[in-house]
Amino acid sequence: MMFDPKPYVGLPNFNKLTRSGLQYIDIQVYTALKWYNNAVDNLCFPTHETISERSGVCKKTVIASIKRLERSGVIDVKRSDKKNKSNLYYFARPWHTNSLSKIPKDYFEATSELSSYESAMLLCVRQFFNEFRLQCHAPKAITHFASELGLTREQVRKQFSSLISKGFVEERFVIYKKKDKVRTYYQLTNKVDWDFSMYEKPVKPYVRFDFLKYECSKFGLLKVA
Repeated sequence: MMFDPKPYVGLPNFNKLTRSGLQYIDIQVYTALKWYNNAVDNLCFPTHETISERSGVCKKTVIASIKRLERSGVIDVKRSDKKNKSNLYYFARPWHTNSLSKIPKDYFEATSELSSYESAMLLCVRQFFNEFRLQCHAPKAITHFASELGLTREQVRKQFSSLISKGFVEERFVIYKKKDKVRTYYQLTNKVDWDFSMYEKPVKPYVRFDFLKYECSKFGLLKVA
């Protein structure tokens, strides 16, 4: 059976943004920029106008963002001497961690109803949702996001609330009757197709012990005929 990989942009887990001289809108620009990277020859040369159109960020902000990304070491820019020729961009290996979040190539189309800042926040918090169930169970999640990203709680709360109200994140509750407690967790919705499992070759599960062939007794484990 053949499996056609679903195209995606590999987004490093950006943490402590302000410490690195970055703003969270830079993650929107980074994703749009990397969208044009050719994985075969590693060439990436979109114009500022093209990046602006893809990211939904104005050209002036794109130029400033690229400078911040370059200073932080996330990208390297080879600037063209010719006026009408675009720059060449190179991407550093994931920083702080080898983890990459898979951002589907149709992400910008799927999030067209979001503002560029709302979309940037969704990209920033993607790393905190597990890969398979797409859930985040972190206690005091907004405070946790803000601490890890190096942003203020108000910055995260404002954009994250919009993501919930627009249906990109769902707030869920677990009620513990015996303890009389309610726990909140968050779920990424299917407004963006985050699921890559159906496009990838399934991994054969590793079975440490075949329990079907054994049964317990007071003498230990006995093999079943």
